[in-house]
Amino acid sequence: MVESFPEVHWVSLQYKNPSTFGLPIHHWPYATETQDYDDTAALVDELDLIITVPQAVAHLAGALGKECWVMAPDACRWIYGRNSEQHTWYGTVRIFRDWEDVVEKIKTELTLKLMNRERKVSNG
Repeated sequence: MVESFPEVHWVSLQYKNPSTFGLPIHHWPYATETQDYDDTAALVDELDLIITVPQAVAHLAGALGKECWVMAPDACRWIYGRNSEQHTWYGTVRIFRDWEDVVEKIKTELTLKLMNRERKVSNG
């Protein structure tokens, strides 16, 4: 997916040094491999969009009011609901389901989001 969006600056929020497989994914250990979760919160707060699986960063993004897309497996914890696209606790967290094609759905939505952003910039 990273290669499909060269204009996007990807940031890893993994707790340990991630394997980027040579892809342009930024990792700031001082913000993610820290004893103080405020450091991670500060980094998350600077991002335009968080794309994640169900984990702590999804809750952090939701609590901060940041736009977050969660790729939830078909069988996930109760807090992600059964079939709603909207997280019950956080109005800014969107849930993508159907594990078979979740990455394709994210790619489509991200393409639309970037097109809309480009249109807004060009229209002033």
